[in-house]
Amino acid sequence: MPRRSLLLLAVCLAYRAIAAPDPAHVTDAIRRAVTYAREHLESHGGYVWWYRTDLAEQAGEGGPAPRSTIWVQPPGTPAVGATYLRLHQVTGDERFLQAATAAGEALARGQLASGGWQAHIDFGETVGRPLYYRHDADRGVRQGKRVNNSSFDDDITQSALRLLIRLEQRLGGRNAAVHQALGRALEAVLKAQYPNGGFPQVFDGPVSARPVLRAGYPTTWPRTAPPDNDYWVYYTLNDGVLAHLVDTLLLAWHTLGDRRCLDAAARAGEFLLLAQMPEPQPVWAQQYDFDTHPCWARKFEPPAVTSLESAGALEALVKLWLEAGDERFLAPLPSALRWFHANRLPNGTWPRFHELRTNRPLYMTAGTYQLTYDGSNPPPHYGWKHDVSAQLAEVEAAVAKGRDAARAEQGRVPTAAEWRRRAEELAPRVAQALASLDGQGRWVTVQRQMRGVPLKRPREVLEMSVYGANLELLADYLEAARGSGPD
Repeated sequence: MPRRSLLLLAVCLAYRAIAAPDPAHVTDAIRRAVTYAREHLESHGGYVWWYRTDLAEQAGEGGPAPRSTIWVQPPGTPAVGATYLRLHQVTGDERFLQAATAAGEALARGQLASGGWQAHIDFGETVGRPLYYRHDADRGVRQGKRVNNSSFDDDITQSALRLLIRLEQRLGGRNAAVHQALGRALEAVLKAQYPNGGFPQVFDGPVSARPVLRAGYPTTWPRTAPPDNDYWVYYTLNDGVLAHLVDTLLLAWHTLGDRRCLDAAARAGEFLLLAQMPEPQPVWAQQYDFDTHPCWARKFEPPAVTSLESAGALEALVKLWLEAGDERFLAPLPSALRWFHANRLPNGTWPRFHELRTNRPLYMTAGTYQLTYDGSNPPPHYGWKHDVSAQLAEVEAAVAKGRDAARAEQGRVPTAAEWRRRAEELAPRVAQALASLDGQGRWVTVQRQMRGVPLKRPREVLEMSVYGANLELLADYLEAARGSGPD
């Protein structure tokens, strides 16, 4: 065979190897990665955010954590458990279901007496103030000075609840720990909803009744956060609180058939209708006081309308419209989308904060945390500009299709040809993930900064966000390869 033909054949064979990784090799890689994580990273069934490769240090948000601590806040235990459930669904391997169940049981043991979760769970050495767990309350142990504030911030309680919902379905309600924790959590979340449909950032029991008012602008507002600001009891959209709650409540409705969850999700949508600001800013704030006025949260979160949370609000409203068919949930979209198109920065992003009434971008100065219109030097630990164009495009596309077509597309099973194209699209990334998995079953990355601040010495770590993303990618590929049928 001529040399040129041999080279062409080699290139074609190499391309095919990339284009179609062997599902058996993919499955083996998944098993090796999960085996390493369970044998070396898992503690009490759960995980933190990252580990040094020599396992001498592990951490969640904010810094190192002892080996006896696991993290609830994603990408911690609930996120890892959800990935294990996905792997079980795709492969049928019971080992992955066992790993997911261990994560769910860890969450059950770390459930607070108030029914939800904090960012972490201590099984030994305490991180911060001690927590007041449900198992202590059930045994009659008094709370004392222990923390009992369940958190909706950063998808903490919601992500734990979603894993328990999926485990309850997969296990058929036969796991007592999962079943009991799920029941208590759902009851607590439903009682944490205010009469107007909004939710606080944290709760330690049922919320008190508050007047139902439409959003408006405060007459004046302070330029710095007030001292002793208990903002966490107010209505919040910050960090996706309400959007994650809508997703969780709809999952509970679809999976468990609990009508209360559908009703609560609809009331959350009604809160978004009330909380849409009047012109000239027909979008949403990050936080509202009990007069439904935008208000201060942390010292770098001023009263303002916010692009990131507003995009999440639009997504939640469209999901509720698709679910219930209530056209009221679409009413805010035209004016909100016009606002987005009018207030985009030249670089294609949106400032997170826009000053009330004026729409001027608002930032903070690094170090001193003073309000400024200059976005050149903000604090590095926070996102000050965001590109939400993909979210807005999905919202507009769903509405343009119409409810029936959009719902039909959501439930449509891809054809074999579509699965094959999907597998071919994923193949290069799958090949890269397989190649970067080391001999121990680890994906090693180099950590160069912490909370936006460069590290003096970069370090090699095992990040659960990378671990989860790669396993989800491999699961996607196996699903597509199976759906496309034999060659």
